[in-house]
Amino acid sequence: MKLKLLVLFFMLSFMEMKAQEGVQTLFEDDFESYDNFAIADIGQWTLRDVDNLPTYGFPGIEFPNMTQPLSFIVFNSGATTPAIPWNNWDAYSGEKVMAAFAAVPEDSLGNDDWLISPKIRLLDYQNKVSFFAKSSTVVDGADRFKVGVSTTDTEVSSFTVISEGAYVETTEEWIEYSYDLNQYAGQDVYISINCVSFDAFTFLVDDFKVVGSETASINKALASQFLLFPNPTINKVNLTNSGNILVSKVDVRDLNGRTVQSFDFNSEPSLEIDVSQLQAGVYLLHITTNEGFLTKKIIKK
Repeated sequence: MKLKLLVLFFMLSFMEMKAQEGVQTLFEDDFESYDNFAIADIGQWTLRDVDNLPTYGFPGIEFPNMTQPLSFIVFNSGATTPAIPWNNWDAYSGEKVMAAFAAVPEDSLGNDDWLISPKIRLLDYQNKVSFFAKSSTVVDGADRFKVGVSTTDTEVSSFTVISEGAYVETTEEWIEYSYDLNQYAGQDVYISINCVSFDAFTFLVDDFKVVGSETASINKALASQFLLFPNPTINKVNLTNSGNILVSKVDVRDLNGRTVQSFDFNSEPSLEIDVSQLQAGVYLLHITTNEGFLTKKIIKK
């Protein structure tokens, strides 16, 4: 019996460590592999220029497609003629960025430019999109953008905005922006960056990345607020917590990590889980809440 308990202890410890690992890169792009100043056929990206207005350029500096109606352009400040001497155009990494030049405004119409990722299959947990962005200058106003997700196609009408407010304003410094994608866990998604600047100058984007995990990240502080009873149990187990934390999903997994039962809940702080169909043994409850993920062990008699 002592040997069995010792083996069980090490198995549970191993599973807990593995659950905290396993974040995978699902898609990333630093835009270095594309032709300088390309405005179409940029890998698997979809570009949409909804405003269809001419764009601003530079006095005394030239590059292909300058002043043309465009959404985003693969921009290399060292490859213009002559090279741009100001470091506010430097990429966050490497030499190239995706740039949305300001549309020359027409009445109240400004930029409506879309950079849309290829289709990405998200995993079960810890899904996140991140990228670096900035304004080349804010002398004429900060650049603005929205982030959206579509689960169907790349038509702009299909995207749901997930960024905060009416839009996000950038600064002259590179900032990493990050957005949670867990509401789309397990689905195929397209992710958009929509430039909605008005008469600014140039919105720059670099180092786009999407990550996810097949296992929940175990939060011990969060787990300490939850109580399971009765445990051991024969038929049902109650899950409550002291912080009014809302639960949306519970996966019951065996010690090999296989999901044997799954329950969806309508964001409830306390709930009852029916485990009467399980064979006797030890199981791990992987619990999804509005504050993160946790795991709890149960014993089924």
